[in-house]
Amino acid sequence: MLFVSAYGFGYNESQDDYKVVKVEPSCKRNEFGEFELLNDVSVYSLKTNSWEMILEKFPSVCFRNDPAKFVSGRLHWIATRNRDNIGPWFIASLNLIDLTYEEVALPPYVDNDNIKWKLGILGGNLCLFCHCNIILMDVWIMMENGVVESWTKVVSIPYFVELDYGLWPIFISQNDDILLQGCSSLLLYNSTHNDLKQTKTQIHYSSRVQFSLYIESLVPPNFVEED
Repeated sequence: MLFVSAYGFGYNESQDDYKVVKVEPSCKRNEFGEFELLNDVSVYSLKTNSWEMILEKFPSVCFRNDPAKFVSGRLHWIATRNRDNIGPWFIASLNLIDLTYEEVALPPYVDNDNIKWKLGILGGNLCLFCHCNIILMDVWIMMENGVVESWTKVVSIPYFVELDYGLWPIFISQNDDILLQGCSSLLLYNSTHNDLKQTKTQIHYSSRVQFSLYIESLVPPNFVEED
């Protein structure tokens, strides 16, 4: 059994506060002598500079070793109820306003055992990258957050000789160009012409390197005007 801690960072708009969430798993014996997985959830507030324990436990779920994706006021993780961390998988989410927990189903696939899932954000929406049998990668976007029926497959990217298994989209432009992150460089794929180009941006090989888009702002967080 492999239990990993889960982390997430997001913004509580109603409180104008940035939050860090930490989920620590533990395995304890219940009253019947059976091992039971528990999750202790702690929330850090930047405004108060303090941690708070959520008294209600997360359900007995195991998380992938990936940071949460923050969309529409919620943190999202890939999770499973199988203690061997082999699925079936779903999306576990936490609302940073009222700290409520929800689950969202993934798009339907016949052979889930041979699919590698990874969450991302594209165009401000929650998206899902599905590596299928090292043949192609499907990119799904949830058009309406929390609504399973809104999952929409926007593109299927075939594997090229130049590509490796650690391939993830970063941005999709209006002219069908898709910026991809590989293990050693950034690549540009055009879905209309099925064409792949390698950019000049090189990446030091590491599974921990992740690119994200951001919007520049001149306003610092929790800005307080002095008298």
